[in-house]
Formats: sequence, structure tokens, C-alpha cells
Amino acid sequence: MSSSQRRLQVLRAIVIEYVNSKEPVSSKTVASSYVTGVSSATIRNDMAALEEGGLIRQPHTSAGRIPTEAGYRIFVDYLDLSTAQVAHNRALLAAQLESVESLEDVIERAVRVLAKLTGQAAVAELPEIIPDRVRRVELVDLDEVRLLVIVVTAAGGVFEGHLILPPELRGPDGSALRSVRDAINQALEGVAAGRVGEAASRGRELTRETDRQLYDLVSEVVQERLGSLETSRIVTAGAANLARAGVDFHDVARVLEVLEDQSALIGILHNVQLASVQVSIGAENLHEGLAGASLVSATYGSGGTITPHAELPLSHVGVIGPTRMDYGRSLAAVEAVSGYLSRLLLKQSGASWDVPVQSQEARKETE
Repeated sequence: MSSSQRRLQVLRAIVIEYVNSKEPVSSKTVASSYVTGVSSATIRNDMAALEEGGLIRQPHTSAGRIPTEAGYRIFVDYLDLSTAQVAHNRALLAAQLESVESLEDVIERAVRVLAKLTGQAAVAELPEIIPDRVRRVELVDLDEVRLLVIVVTAAGGVFEGHLILPPELRGPDGSALRSVRDAINQALEGVAAGRVGEAASRGRELTRETDRQLYDLVSEVVQERLGSLETSRIVTAGAANLARAGVDFHDVARVLEVLEDQSALIGILHNVQLASVQVSIGAENLHEGLAGASLVSATYGSGGTITPHAELPLSHVGVIGPTRMDYGRSLAAVEAVSGYLSRLLLKQSGASWDVPVQSQEARKETE
């Protein structure tokens, strides 16, 4: 074994022991329980090299060592995710969620299970699980100044908006209204609420040039009325776990404030790369409220072999906790939950799934 390989083992031992004991780790503990066949003096030299490299530190004189954020990063990068642990977590999820019928209820309960499995705070974004779609747009000429725009969705929603016409468009004739109505229905019928803006811009070309100003105004009203259907929501659970782990945070109140802020959480999750399970540690988190925390997250709703026309929503799920967390446990739990939710959405879409659980090493090779 080379000295670099041994030092990686020493770092791994310090992380695991510190996570379990909450106490600084001595060279004697590493030599007796983790890296056997090597003298304590050699381990001390390795620890000195790791400290010089900024991967561990000594919290106070005569104490053992604890990992730094850089040390946790190296540990996570070389962590081999246990497929057996992921499979066990998925089986547990299936057992606890099989009687739940609503997809929203499934996600909410899965978040509670995730918080229990990890001992951290769990978060999940509720996706546009069954996108509401435009069924019909109607235009009613109330008078020369006002136009009523009515949007009916496939889910039975009816949204009304009043359009005050500019002077040059007041008193539109029936031909103009029919032209705009027919064009916007041709462009938007069956389109998901979140894609109305893109589809409406294409439909503009279907309108007579003389009616395009009116078309643009009607399109703006439709997009405004359907805007509420595009709002993401966040489900959280396990905030009490962080309160109990307050000693691991410099300021746990800041982390709890983030958990209470829906818009902040949505921003944090949307800044995460669309990839398999990953970890951001301490200063790697862009939001200052999580500067002393770690986020283990994954996307769900896509993966495997998907039919070309399947429109599956992409959302995020993860856990937030102190940098001194059990990363193996958290990674396995987040992987299990994201995989379970993805399978559920894929099953509803009629697509298939054929992606096996990958180790960290395999994921790094494919990214």
C-alpha cells in the first residue's frame, strides 16, 4: 500500500470515527481499529501530512484530529455507495408507501421517511406531477373598451382575465376576434401550463398580421392567469433533527430559517446540477444560510429508458444537515428515495426504467 493510499484510509477512519463519536480522533484509535499493521508513529506522520494539506485539524492542544470541509469532500468523492443499503431503503419505502394513493401524499410521506432514515432535515420539491393543460380559450367582447379572456384547462379550471384595449384596437370586429381566438387555440390546445409562453410565441405566426397586436395582448393575459399553476412547492420534514444537532452548527437558527423559506429552498435546489445523488459541503453551498451545513440531493422524475414523447417532470429531493453527518447513510437514503419516486412517475407515464444503482466511482466516470 502506498503512503497516499494509506493516508486516504486514515482520513476515512477519522471521518467515520468522528461522525460516530463526536470526539476528536487520536492516532491510537486509528491504528487499533481502522488501519492495522501500521505503527502509531506512522499514523501520526500521516495525520501530520493530512493536517498540512488542510484535510484535518486539531481543535485544541493535545486533542486528536477532526475533518475539515476539504477532508469531508475527499471522503465523499471516494465513498463507494452501498447498493445493498440503497435496495434495503427502497424496500422499506415500498412497504411504508404502498397504501398511499395520492402522488402528493406519497412524496410527503417519503420525505418524512427520508428524515427518519438519515436523522437530518429532508426536503422535496413537488413536481408538476400531472401537468394541467389548456383545453380552450374564449374571447368575449364586453364593450368597445373591454375584452374578457376565458381559459379552460383539462383539469376543469376556469380562469378569467379582463383586457383593457388600447385606443387603436377598441371596438374590434368579429373577424379579428375569431382570427385571434382560432390562432391561440390552435397554438395552445393540449399545451401544459408551464409551456404556454413558448407555444403562444409560435402561434403568433398563425395570426393575420393586422391582428397580431391583439393576439399578443390576449396571450399575455392567458400566461398571467395560468402563472399560478407553475409555482413549485416544497415539502420538509425533520427540522427538529437539526435543532437537536445544534452543537454541530455555528448558527443553527440560520439553517432553520432557510428551511422555513420556500423561495430560498426552491432557489437552492434549482441551483443543484441535474444529476444523480450529489453532495455540497459548507462553503460549496451558494446560500449563506447553509455555509455551515451539507446538502445531499438528487433529481427525480427522469432516468432509464424513456419514450421519446414522455414529458416527465424533473424535481429535487435531499437532506440538509451538519457537515458532521453520516454521508454514506444519507447518500444511500437520498438515492433510494429519488429512485423510488422516479420509478413511480415513470410507471405512470408508461415508460421503462433500466438504470442500475451506480457507485460513486461509476458515476464520476459517466459525468
